[in-house]
Amino acid sequence: MLVDYHDSTYNAWRNMRQRCNRRTHPQFDRYGGRGITVCQRWDSFEAFRDDMGPRPSGLTLERVRNEKGYYPGNCIWATQGLQNRNTRRTHIIELNGKRQCLTDWAAEHGLHPMTVWSRMQLGLSFAEALAHPLQQGRKFHAL
Repeated sequence: MLVDYHDSTYNAWRNMRQRCNRRTHPQFDRYGGRGITVCQRWDSFEAFRDDMGPRPSGLTLERVRNEKGYYPGNCIWATQGLQNRNTRRTHIIELNGKRQCLTDWAAEHGLHPMTVWSRMQLGLSFAEALAHPLQQGRKFHAL
């Protein structure tokens, strides 16, 4: 089967393999250099495409478990927002048995993430920072 080298699915596959396998790739240290691998099955573009399907417009290849490699069952096509939340830098906060990142907690409570962060910097607990509603007509304020 002929491969279209401009195809976004092919480019996602090629970039995944380069990040993990090519030591000169600018992002190798964040992927292959820290042990992120690509399963042997996905040495073949056709197998990757069979497993993942075509890349939907606006989505990118994402590992569900960030500390694991690229293989069927650990990869999805995801929005940039989901990608941003699934990084080693993201801090997951647990409150009342529920775990999610600060951005998601803030959105759930109708707050801007910086509002919650600023309130915590002023000494409020995380629960207290979420408990204060915004004043009418304000997008952001510490208290």
